[in-house]
Amino acid sequence: MVDWADAALDIKAEKSQHVGLTVQTPPDGPGNRVLRFWGPGPHYLVDSAIDGGPTLIWVSAAAGANFELRVWNSTFAGQSTVPAGRAVSDDGSIPRITYLDHDPRTTGEMHEMFLRDDGAPPPSPDPTPASTITFTGVMSQTFDVSGTVTIQPDASLSAEKVSYLYIDGTKTGSGAYSPPYAQTLDTTTLADSDHTVSGTYRRGGVDYAFSFQIRVNNTNPTPTSTILFTGESGQSYSVSGEVTVKPDLDVLKNVRKVSPFYVNGTKTGSGAYSSPFAQTLVLSQGTYTITMSYTDDTGDHSFWFTLVVR
Repeated sequence: MVDWADAALDIKAEKSQHVGLTVQTPPDGPGNRVLRFWGPGPHYLVDSAIDGGPTLIWVSAAAGANFELRVWNSTFAGQSTVPAGRAVSDDGSIPRITYLDHDPRTTGEMHEMFLRDDGAPPPSPDPTPASTITFTGVMSQTFDVSGTVTIQPDASLSAEKVSYLYIDGTKTGSGAYSPPYAQTLDTTTLADSDHTVSGTYRRGGVDYAFSFQIRVNNTNPTPTSTILFTGESGQSYSVSGEVTVKPDLDVLKNVRKVSPFYVNGTKTGSGAYSSPFAQTLVLSQGTYTITMSYTDDTGDHSFWFTLVVR
């Protein structure tokens, strides 16, 4: 989208989902507010590139404190996060922007229309979450984290030192006094919830504040050894070692056969042709997208789910 003036998109829906959206600077010069949101969301922005105005994200006062934009694999004025001061709310608050560590099209969070043409989800991202947060000042971003995370200033800040970290106002760490001025945070010491990280960095003898949000999730679900499927896509299962996959015959009536598995697009197994139509799957540690189908009296039915092997 290149020909626009005040707003490239005026989004008045309570929730919205956008994939492959590209907004550029209009021919007559920068517009005003590139994306205008009137509803609280959650809104999704995936595989997109947003540019073209001083305010990239604008949020109405009505959405205010409840607003959330969830972002995956997108850029803002060429940066991986919204630059400081270019996401604003009409009520004066800082809009909440969450940078996901997974593609929401693979988890069932987004509408099934965003699956590939063959009905399978896009390839799964690297299961290893991002382990470094690079801050650029007082930011509106929320980062999903687990385990140990490295926190450091962006090189553009020309930092000379970084203070202690403050987690929800409580001092932690010891500060950083030499490049790259990085500190580590063990998130397993924090509750699984949202937290504010803040502190200061020094440049030219002056201290400047930085802050951002983290969303901690270190809880691993109890692994299961049997998956009973009902043909619903977007489910996620945690397993350890060998897992048996079969239809829930109390829900799915008159099943005739079940196809082989497709593990991240690769055919695995030989299918099942008699009750209970069970198949066994053994995979190494990691995250996989499993696509398969079953046949009943009405025809073939495809579905997919995510398998996390621990």
